[in-house]
Amino acid sequence: PKTVTRMKSIAVVYGTVMGNAGACAHQLSAELTRVHLDHDVVRMSELDHDQAADTDLLIVVVSTTGNGHPPHNATAFHNHLLKNRPDLQGLRFGVLALGSRRYPKFAECGKSFDRILGELGAVRVVERIDCDGDFRFPLRVFARNVLAHVDAHPELYADSRIEPDDAAANHP
Repeated sequence: PKTVTRMKSIAVVYGTVMGNAGACAHQLSAELTRVHLDHDVVRMSELDHDQAADTDLLIVVVSTTGNGHPPHNATAFHNHLLKNRPDLQGLRFGVLALGSRRYPKFAECGKSFDRILGELGAVRVVERIDCDGDFRFPLRVFARNVLAHVDAHPELYADSRIEPDDAAANHP
C-alpha cells in the first residue's frame, strides 16, 4: 500500500491547457516561498482528491477550455467534486480563473470550481479573480490577497509563517 503523507497547510493546485495556469501557479509559489510560506504546488492530474480536503488553504489556479470546460488535466478533480460531493467543511480556498472574454463562457471553469467548493462547505477566504488574457496584474493582486489572508490568520497555518519584514513589504 502507498503511504500517503499529509499535504502542507497551503496547496496551490492547477489545471492548464496552454501552460498559463501552470505558470501562474509557479509564480504564486515563488511569492509564497519568498515570504517563507510552506506550501505544495500540484498539477490537478497528480492530485490525490481526498488529500485536497486535508489542507488548510486550497488555492485553485485553472484555465477554461472549449465551451467552459475544465482542461483535461483538471477534469478528474472537477468531476470528483461534482459527483462524489465530498464534505469540505473547514477547508479554506481561493480561485484564480483564467480565460478570455472573447468566449461566451469566460473563465467558466474557475467560476465552476469556486461555486462547487462553496456548495461543498468550503469557505472562500480569497476572492476569486478572473483573468482576461494578460494575467500578470491580476496574479499580483491575487497573490497579495493570499498573503494578506495568511498574515491576518497565522493561527490557521501552523507550518506556514510570514516573517514580520515580509508582511510589511506586502502591505503598503
